Amino acid sequence: MQQTVRWSRTAGLAGLAFGVPMGLVIGVVAGSVEAGVAGAVGCGAFFGLAMGVFGRTATETSTFDPDGREAAFEPNETVLFSGPANHFKGLEGVGGKLHLTSQRLRFRSHAINVQTHDESYPLEDIAAVEAVRTLGLIPNGLLVHRRDGARERFVVHQRDEWVRRIQQAIEGPAGAPFRKG
Repeated sequence: MQQTVRWSRTAGLAGLAFGVPMGLVIGVVAGSVEAGVAGAVGCGAFFGLAMGVFGRTATETSTFDPDGREAAFEPNETVLFSGPANHFKGLEGVGGKLHLTSQRLRFRSHAINVQTHDESYPLEDIAAVEAVRTLGLIPNGLLVHRRDGARERFVVHQRDEWVRRIQQAIEGPAGAPFRKG
């Protein structure tokens, strides 16, 4: 129920954020306040509905990615946490799904991206994880520090939960440092 409320709110805000500017553009181009209002309502409703459906699909699927491809986890691999995410590759925020498993952190992009990819970071290769602000403003960023010095940036929902769960997975049972083997 709580997830339905969250995605309904997200869909409503997305529809509003898209509908108002579109309504202004339509109103100016058409030279009519009525056309602008109708455009805002129509565009906002369509975009909000699309984002709501995409959001629910992305969060409620565990073995399939949003575009329907099977995620193909290893037989002995347990998915601990999963959700929609953007992975920054250069300037592009590649959309897809982030999975934390018993063995790795895995990002798998959906097909509607310029840079599609499926990347995994074994838990033993993750040095630290921290919550950050996207663009220095929005509190939805996740920064993963790898032992080789590389850093991976993600945008996620529930970033504090992601940080907590990744830290738990890295530490292993009873807070012991993660050891392979």
